[in-house]
Amino acid sequence: PPELDANSTEISNYELITDTEQRLIKRGYPNKKGRKKNVRKLNKKPAHKYQKYGKQLTTNLTLARPRCAELNRLCILLER
Repeated sequence: PPELDANSTEISNYELITDTEQRLIKRGYPNKKGRKKNVRKLNKKPAHKYQKYGKQLTTNLTLARPRCAELNRLCILLER
């Protein structure tokens, strides 16, 4: 099976990454202590802090779609 080259700084196949959580923590994402000693886990609890933004975005979706190509592509994908 293909393996991720540890010496390479460029990643060509993201499916080969096995330590995604630890990579995100090293980049500064919010984390907390895990059950095992010296193992940090991503903090996934504060998702509610974006609820207000999500409601505002859905209210103004017709204005936001023409301004953001990525949002428009997501909406098209969800509408299928």
